[in-house]
Amino acid sequence: MLRWCFFRITDRSTRLIRLSDHANVLRMAISTTVTQDEAVTSPPGGVRGFAKEQLERWCAACQRFLVWERDVILRGNPSEQDKNEHRTTLKWLLRLSKLFHASATDPDFPDRSAADMMELTVWKLEQSWKMIYESMPVAEAEKLLAEIFPDERPVAGAHGRPRCGQTSPE
Repeated sequence: MLRWCFFRITDRSTRLIRLSDHANVLRMAISTTVTQDEAVTSPPGGVRGFAKEQLERWCAACQRFLVWERDVILRGNPSEQDKNEHRTTLKWLLRLSKLFHASATDPDFPDRSAADMMELTVWKLEQSWKMIYESMPVAEAEKLLAEIFPDERPVAGAHGRPRCGQTSPE
């Protein structure tokens, strides 16, 4: 199954891109951070403006990925290809975001507010990874819920669904 996504190349143009594998998803995220040559040679606001604009574009691309994740991986019924694409893309977004964060925290970086923006982006991506790939075992979650809500009788497992061997209360 092929996916199609829109992404902004410049302020005036939008392009339709076919996402047939995880590499294209990553390329889409990276492409949104790169503008036409004229913007590179004469950025508005000089180097400071250019650096911040590129980090803002990167953060926006990461946010679009998280929206896709919510719609396809968390709320949808993802295929194995979707799951593999998600895992690989999230790994690369995390790696590159950490590199950008390290650059933004450098004392010589031209815009100090970019460090906070990148820190939040890294945090959101890390939370995504933990939620999906390092989730708490069911027994541990039930034990924790029993400690926090001792008067509640556990009836359902994750997402309100009956646990194996149980029926929903009527």
